[in-house]
Amino acid sequence: MLYANIKFDGNRNGSVNIGDDLQILAIEYLYQYMGIDYKDVVRIRLSELSTYTGEYAILPVSFPLYGYREGTYIKMFSPKIIPVFLGLSIMSNNISKEECDYLRRYEPIGCRDYYTVKILRNHNILAYLNGCMTVTLPQRDIMKNYEQKTVYLVDIPTKYTKYIPDQLLKGCVIKSQILEECVDPEKTMRERLDEYEKNASVVITTRLHCVLPCLAMGIPVVFMKEKYSFRFSAISRFIHVYTEEEFDKIDFSPKPVSYESKKKSILALAAKRITETYNRYREIFDLSNFYETNNNLSTYYIEHFDNVIEDVLPFF
Repeated sequence: MLYANIKFDGNRNGSVNIGDDLQILAIEYLYQYMGIDYKDVVRIRLSELSTYTGEYAILPVSFPLYGYREGTYIKMFSPKIIPVFLGLSIMSNNISKEECDYLRRYEPIGCRDYYTVKILRNHNILAYLNGCMTVTLPQRDIMKNYEQKTVYLVDIPTKYTKYIPDQLLKGCVIKSQILEECVDPEKTMRERLDEYEKNASVVITTRLHCVLPCLAMGIPVVFMKEKYSFRFSAISRFIHVYTEEEFDKIDFSPKPVSYESKKKSILALAAKRITETYNRYREIFDLSNFYETNNNLSTYYIEHFDNVIEDVLPFF
């Protein structure tokens, strides 16, 4: 049996949000934490999660797959995928009985936000608030001789800059996580993290998946949002989310947030759930896979059924 991670399809038309790729990199780091060689991890395309026919695979899920992408989101996976839900997020409480039954098979369901926890609990599904796994990325190495003097503004609307002190705006670097014609978003996200690690003195952003890795790396960060979203219920334990009516009260000299002990707890729990699931199913599905790779499974004769039809049919 294999370990797996999600992979985006090769052609992502139009604008690309590299924050999506960050969530996949977080699972890669989780495997690294567990001592699993990532070269041995199978990558399953997002569009093939419901049709995957490869070897049985354990798939940790810290990704919003219900209701976010009309026509492309996945409600239930292929029978060859055994999911471990670490950070599920749901935008709609219109969950079918079939979907509820499916989620119950893989309880407990780790959720990214309390809204999702409540929806699942209302359907009598065992759920807990885990937050997003991107909050567990490793802290940047303070022993390296990086300058870390650059102020980054990431997807900050022009109308918000009037609240930002002039000394921070002078010489700041403006970035966006929404990119056009990005050939390799996953690689680009890695490069962006590396840039922040080496150069950032503070990051000011409206992007959740910019705030989370900055927090994890120990980079001072300011989170500005027009409104407080249901998606912020976990991150608000680590950082204040400044909404529009508070913009004139923002502390633009934030300190790095230290939560390494909690980060280790989140990683340890995720690793435990994956290992327990792997150990529970490995022998069963390794044996099944041995038999299923037989080339003669596609055509067969069902005695006591087919022969009855053959015997009776001539009389009609």
